[in-house]
Amino acid sequence: MTTILYTVHGSRLSGLARPDSDYDYYTVVDHGKSHQKIFGQTDNLTVVIDDFLRLVADGEPQALTALWSPLAEIDPNWAPLLCGLHSDTVSATRKFAGAITAFSAGIHRSVERYDDLEIKARQHMIRLSLLLGDLLAEGRYNPQLSQDRISLIQSAARLSEDGFMARLTSLCPVPVKTLWPTTNYHTASDACFVDRC
Repeated sequence: MTTILYTVHGSRLSGLARPDSDYDYYTVVDHGKSHQKIFGQTDNLTVVIDDFLRLVADGEPQALTALWSPLAEIDPNWAPLLCGLHSDTVSATRKFAGAITAFSAGIHRSVERYDDLEIKARQHMIRLSLLLGDLLAEGRYNPQLSQDRISLIQSAARLSEDGFMARLTSLCPVPVKTLWPTTNYHTASDACFVDRC
């Protein structure tokens, strides 16, 4: 089995990690079966190249983040193919909107206002809005956030509910009111691939 792409992923890639954050890794391989393994604080998502190509074309956020990760290690034999990949912006907009909506469900499930779950969900919603804006404007994005963006995301996540929604509305390139209600959001990293060790 050949590793085509390997990168740190999640909050340790974006710059939003806390000292107790887990370690996420995204690996693309040439054959086998796409799967996710979680062991303790380590979350490994392995995606077969055929699945990865489809996910990138469909604009799936995790796949695009892995593709454009500045920390990615890429097999030189596969680099020309990966460098030429792009996403359908209409499909990507739907996927990003679906992901933002999925994180909004985390807010509504929170037991206490402004608990860790709600703060993380809000941070993801703002982060995805910023990245979608970059994707639509430039055709790609850098998943490693600048310090200015990290500060913006962290401060927005702690605003009042009205303040947060106003900030999200100002940053999201699609009308926020269209994000609710929505259909279920499914990706290659859904629970069907999870193998909890």
